[in-house]
Amino acid sequence: GFGLDKDLSSGINAEYGHDELRELQLNASEISESKGMVYMEKAAKHGNITALLTVAQAYQDGLYSVEKRWSKAQKYYQAYLDVTENLSSTDDMSTFEPRYQILAKLAEMLCTGGFGLDKDSNRSGELYSEAAEAAMSSMNGRLANKFYMLAEEAWSSE
Repeated sequence: GFGLDKDLSSGINAEYGHDELRELQLNASEISESKGMVYMEKAAKHGNITALLTVAQAYQDGLYSVEKRWSKAQKYYQAYLDVTENLSSTDDMSTFEPRYQILAKLAEMLCTGGFGLDKDSNRSGELYSEAAEAAMSSMNGRLANKFYMLAEEAWSSE
């Protein structure tokens, strides 16, 4: 499993008991994280949904040896929204983040601004409102109400 060839995986199983394998930790270095991000960004630029989300989250939260850059996070979150919008309802969306969560993340970043992203209260309110509508269509009324309240707060802070 995990993309290991048969000889390597059987060698690991022979060397370590199954209980020991659970405790085996691989330490990521800054070099391997930054190298991984290079490949993740390449995959994101080719429209890979998982990569788009991973890269966006990395730039939003400063993960994987990258510094926070909300302007880049916004770009990747928007690309994620664009790609997932075109998926049919028969595609398995359970492995992806719901549209309303991504819209809310974008709205939150725009509400405060920072890390290379200008504050835009009006756009933030629009995105929160869009997130509320998406949450409502996902039968998540309580969360939709929260997003509507955040939209009103964003619009009133202008």
